[in-house]
Amino acid sequence: MEEKMRILKMVEEGKISAEQAVGLLDALGQAVPAEVPAEAPAGGWVEPVSAPGGGYDDKMLRVVVDTPEGDKVNVQLPVKIVQQMLKVTGKLPIQWEGSEKIDLEALTTAILECIDNETLGTIVDVSASDGSTVKVYIG
Repeated sequence: MEEKMRILKMVEEGKISAEQAVGLLDALGQAVPAEVPAEAPAGGWVEPVSAPGGGYDDKMLRVVVDTPEGDKVNVQLPVKIVQQMLKVTGKLPIQWEGSEKIDLEALTTAILECIDNETLGTIVDVSASDGSTVKVYIG
């Protein structure tokens, strides 16, 4: 439901057209959500979590960010939705404190290329000197 509201908000703000929103909503309606664990396992995220089913469209893009201050970002989106959103808006609907330190344009391009090539696994895995970690993967 939250994804639908995000899409409608983008129409309201004039970021996408009604036709583009219909395409995103259609793709969202066909996505199979996976369960998202509230916390990382004791050993950390060892393997990407994937949605039930075997097709690439059933895979999820995961963004996990942890900071020393205790900030946590744990986002899981179906690759089909991410692909449509990146092609329509050119950016990810994900922001967090400290994200300005990351080249989001390069990250967005890398994610779209990975999705277009049906790549699985880790795209970004960063451990900063301040203790922050960022992991982006498809699984």
